[in-house]
Amino acid sequence: FKFIYSSRISFFAFTEKIYALAEVDRREDLTATTSLRGIYHMQRLGYELFQGVHGLAMYQFMQSDMTKGDTRQDRIAPGFQLFPRPHFEILGFWNRVKLATASEWSDEAYAVIHYYF
Repeated sequence: FKFIYSSRISFFAFTEKIYALAEVDRREDLTATTSLRGIYHMQRLGYELFQGVHGLAMYQFMQSDMTKGDTRQDRIAPGFQLFPRPHFEILGFWNRVKLATASEWSDEAYAVIHYYF
């Protein structure tokens, strides 16, 4: 194996409408001549506004090499998740991104349309 991954995922339901999801992933590169370890962390807080419509807030932290501070990335994002019909999901976020090598925050946005059966 070239990499070691370990994950910890937690889901908390505070009430019927408020919930949180947290995930922490650790990555270790076994092919590097020196130890290369990284960590990836995500926290998401959700609120069901009404059936099928959720407002979300998310924080992500990524650092591909824990010994180098210039690999750090932070993301803060408001978003939404819609379930318009059975088997469909629409997810969208607008991220504010701070790279360790950048002096200012930048923006990125994405949407995912997912059909499952």
